[in-house]
Amino acid sequence: MTPGGSIIFSCPHCGRKKSLLAILSGNTFGSILWSDNKMIAPMLPRPSYIQKCNNCGQYFTLGFLDSERSEEECFDLGELNYQQTKEAIYQMEKNGFINFEDELNVRINFIQSYNDEYSRKIKLPSDEDRILSIKNIHILVDSALWPKNEIFTMALKAEYLREIGDFERAIDIISHLPTSKIDFENEYIRLVKEKIIEKNTEVFRIR
Repeated sequence: MTPGGSIIFSCPHCGRKKSLLAILSGNTFGSILWSDNKMIAPMLPRPSYIQKCNNCGQYFTLGFLDSERSEEECFDLGELNYQQTKEAIYQMEKNGFINFEDELNVRINFIQSYNDEYSRKIKLPSDEDRILSIKNIHILVDSALWPKNEIFTMALKAEYLREIGDFERAIDIISHLPTSKIDFENEYIRLVKEKIIEKNTEVFRIR
């Protein structure tokens, strides 16, 4: 990884600037990919899509904000813990998302953060958090937020349904997927289908 100074965003709520890590080059050597599509890549770190303003405490997303570059080095990714991610999704559900793509990214980010807090730690969630996770996944899967009829998109929907124990819907989706031209997608489908048949709800490492 080669650092490239910093990238600076302005909070859309109060205008305070926030500097985050920028890199000139990186790679996925030594990376870990989980079934919820979270990649941990030490040599390709990326700032969190959801950020918390250090000044006003409000949350905002990076996807559609203008930015500026600085040569001053910064290694902050602005990563949120689960409690902060939960606060963020409550705020954004109340105030509205920027657009469909923004909502899609926020909801997937929440799923991955929930799994960081519980599934990847093999820790039982509270009733409140379990209900919130189920609600979020149902909104995500049933909405028109996704690119339509893409094989990996449909497989990921099946995976998220598997994670909340909706095995009937998950197997129905994944069993009707055609063979992909991409080997990785076929292997992903095979692995997720195995977990559905086992009635296993835990996230797992793909590689």
